[in-house]
Amino acid sequence: MDAAEPVDLGQRVGDGGPHGGDGPGAQRTGGEAAGERLAGEELHDEPAAAVRAARVEQARDAGVPQARERGGLAPEAAVVGGVHELDGDGRGAVPAAQDHGVRAAAERLQQLDAGDGGPGAEGIHGLLDTQRIRRRRVEGARCPSGADGRRGAYRGMIPVLPGVSMRPFLPVVLLALGACSGADLPVDSDGDGLFDADEIALGSDPQSWDTDGDGLGDQREVNLGLDPTSPDTDDDKYTDRDELFEGTDPLDPDSRIYTGGWPYYFDKGSLLGGSTSQTYEEGKRFGRFKFVDQYGEEVNLFDFYNADKPVVIDVSALWCDPCNKLADWIGDEGDPLGFNSIWPTGAETVRKSKVYWVSIIGEGASRGVVATPDDAVAWSDRHPVKKIPVLADPDYMAVDYVRLSAWPTLILLEPDLKVSERHSPNCESWEGSYVHVLCELNEQFGE
Repeated sequence: MDAAEPVDLGQRVGDGGPHGGDGPGAQRTGGEAAGERLAGEELHDEPAAAVRAARVEQARDAGVPQARERGGLAPEAAVVGGVHELDGDGRGAVPAAQDHGVRAAAERLQQLDAGDGGPGAEGIHGLLDTQRIRRRRVEGARCPSGADGRRGAYRGMIPVLPGVSMRPFLPVVLLALGACSGADLPVDSDGDGLFDADEIALGSDPQSWDTDGDGLGDQREVNLGLDPTSPDTDDDKYTDRDELFEGTDPLDPDSRIYTGGWPYYFDKGSLLGGSTSQTYEEGKRFGRFKFVDQYGEEVNLFDFYNADKPVVIDVSALWCDPCNKLADWIGDEGDPLGFNSIWPTGAETVRKSKVYWVSIIGEGASRGVVATPDDAVAWSDRHPVKKIPVLADPDYMAVDYVRLSAWPTLILLEPDLKVSERHSPNCESWEGSYVHVLCELNEQFGE
């Protein structure tokens, strides 16, 4: 066991009796007092093995019993609370982890303590200076420094002479261990790195490592200056965990994953399906497309995966008149084509984001000319509905994928992004038309 810096237990535990501070009236024999004095000194191992051998031989000649083999325990020794009880002959049982090579020296020390110098009695130093004094940490001797239960700085150390009875030190050990009960020790019930008392002060749950459920542990949030009781510290609609993952600032509401505030799904990489090499099919997940929006940011359609909101993919063109009139209706700019007769609450439902509506611009201001990111900006300026992302499809990827035969084309997706298989009887007359999607949504959201 390595030597460690000692801490004076007597100053912490006792009041300092007339015999040195281990408690009122503490009595110590000469050997015990010598052991305590030597425990406070920094002794060094002698490098010469011959010196050690000579000392052991000297003890053998004096008739001192030989030490047990390393790692052995006296058969009659009992371990109670981490302290070895005395065996039948009054000697302390030697812990297995300690060096037993000085057992003979220890017993020689007891002879000196009894006043029997014996052969070669040249003093305590003559027997013990071949071994470094060992010290052993009193495990658990750590108490809170205040009523709030924070970790205290108390780390008790006691000197231990290998092979010497622990009896002189037993009162100190018991006082150190008994200075605080187990209930007083700092507790971290959920293992998140924060003590229960600290969590109560913060308002977080001491029984949950992630109080706000955002995927970040409470301790990490505290270390980063985040609120462990709120999944979105800056209230920008993106969780702290998601912002850290995407490299935005969870403490700055102006630093967001998507400037437009579009939804974000952290586990989208685990979603199956979404091939873009073939056309869409009912019951299968829509293509995993990525397009640039009106803010110049790449948007992943799989971020729209959610638990309860259907998703409408609207493939339109800047030059297309019905496309623009549909967008005007959603933006509450008139209804010349009578969409309200099909879905009376439709425009308001979309504006309130009860349905995710995604506009993909396939062509620009002229028929047959593929769209550019500038066309997405132009569409957004013409139809400024804040909660609708406008994406440019410069390579006809979405156009080809949906087998577009007319502008606009609407594809209804379930919340899990699988193409809807809805065919309500009330909507049969609209089959094959974009109006069919409006009818199906009216079946779900209509009054």
